[in-house]
Amino acid sequence: SREIAEITGKQHRHVIRDCDKLNTNYLKLNIVQIWTMEVPHPTVSGRMDRVMHLTKIQTFDLMTGYNNLLYLQPPHQKSKQYLS
Repeated sequence: SREIAEITGKQHRHVIRDCDKLNTNYLKLNIVQIWTMEVPHPTVSGRMDRVMHLTKIQTFDLMTGYNNLLYLQPPHQKSKQYLS
């Protein structure tokens, strides 16, 4: 999520917000969600920061703003098999 923020010029918190929205849709579709973890903040000592690690398909969904509730699911179903 940090790399996506850097590439797009978005604030990291906005990328996290958009990932949360995707995860809500993924949950409704029973698709593997974006992996989330807490890591030390890169510039603020002692502060933990939430980051997300996306697959290629999840990154594509995020970058295109694709509404995954409106399109066919087979590509995601395939990725679900490989990630399980």
